[in-house]
Amino acid sequence: MKNRIMIFIVVGVLSCLFAGNSFAQNIKIGYVDTLKVFYSYNKTQKDMKIWQSEQTSQESKIASLQKEIKTLQDAYNKQKSLLKPAEAKKRKADIGKKFDALMSFENQANQSLTKEKDALITKLKDDIYSSVKIFAQKEKYDLILDSQAVLYAPPGNDVTDQIITILNKGENVNNKGTK
Repeated sequence: MKNRIMIFIVVGVLSCLFAGNSFAQNIKIGYVDTLKVFYSYNKTQKDMKIWQSEQTSQESKIASLQKEIKTLQDAYNKQKSLLKPAEAKKRKADIGKKFDALMSFENQANQSLTKEKDALITKLKDDIYSSVKIFAQKEKYDLILDSQAVLYAPPGNDVTDQIITILNKGENVNNKGTK
């Protein structure tokens, strides 16, 4: 009786393995290096340059405000022994207010830049994922994986360059006609 059960289990396992092998042979699988696609996408480079320009502008404004505060602080330090206590207190308070305004501006600028960059990256990723999905449907892929999740696959399954070409030609992208 035990032998029959063991034979039944072995036959069942082998049947599953052979059925799995024939099923797997009919699946078309590809993989894509999404980081390479992201950084090779022309729109990524263009949009990041615009964002970096905004970042540079904000940094310039912050540097200007810092310079103004330093000038006020230096002038105060040189003159504080000559100032009446009330005037010294007023100048010190003015410098403190300017410093607080600088910190507030810097925080708001950083938050705004971070929010803009996150939105930009999300939009670019949406373009990439949409193109991958449309490519997969068009080329009849059953599954396309991110290369970071693949330990091994034959190079022939890599569709990264095809996705980059599609994106840079402006095909299959959710960007409403802009490249």
